[in-house]
Amino acid sequence: MKNVCLIFLRVFKLFVNCIIIFFPWRLRRFILMYFYHYKLAKSSHIGIAYIYPQHLVMEEGAIIKHFNIALNLDDIILKRGALIDRNNWITGFPTGSNSLFLKKIKNDMPINTWREFSNY
Repeated sequence: MKNVCLIFLRVFKLFVNCIIIFFPWRLRRFILMYFYHYKLAKSSHIGIAYIYPQHLVMEEGAIIKHFNIALNLDDIILKRGALIDRNNWITGFPTGSNSLFLKKIKNDMPINTWREFSNY
């Protein structure tokens, strides 16, 4: 029963995220700031794009244009005037994952390299 609830919640969250994409920017900005706790400057803008990292920071004049998808990201930080243009697919690897791939990278990399890599 627990797995069914988790699956339902994931599907529901995906559905809500897809619906929010088409809201007017002022309403979407309010939702992203107060429910998702994103930090969005007044002059920043996100077009019709599926951008839902764990943390999003957009400074003055930062823009994400239409038809972008960003999946499995912990942070997206766009400095003043930064731009992500149209039609990009940005993927990452979630740090909280128990994947064998992530364990293999940690084991193969020297400790100092991994620390420098994980600071970004």
